[in-house]
Amino acid sequence: MTKTSDQWKSLPKTPAGWVGFLGLVAGAFALVVWLCWSAMRQVSADTARAWALIATVLVPVVGYVAWRLGQTEARSRLAGIDQAVNKVMDVARRTADVRVRTVSQMRQAATKPAPPPVPEPQLPALPQPTVIHRGPDQGDRRVIDL
Repeated sequence: MTKTSDQWKSLPKTPAGWVGFLGLVAGAFALVVWLCWSAMRQVSADTARAWALIATVLVPVVGYVAWRLGQTEARSRLAGIDQAVNKVMDVARRTADVRVRTVSQMRQAATKPAPPPVPEPQLPALPQPTVIHRGPDQGDRRVIDL
């Protein structure tokens, strides 16, 4: 199994399960809204006005910060893609260079004349050994050539 299938394993598999899951999420959201509303009813009008003014002033600041963070993330993502593409292209270029160099060397080897044969060394003649024949007159019937 992959990570993505393990990640979504706990979600419901039937329509009734989905309805129950969405009802639970809606109930949790409604509880948070109700708690916020109850807390705001306890706040005085002047404090609520101050909070509203601060939130209104901070909306453009938060928008600008979010925009800058998004731009930074997008630039880093594109830089990562560029870096990966450059690595792949570098490997492809080196592979092509090896192939071209190999073909070039093979063509040069095919058109290159064969090297001249290496001359065989001329050795001086060796002196011939003296051959002594021993015959039956010396008591031995073998002939030995030395």
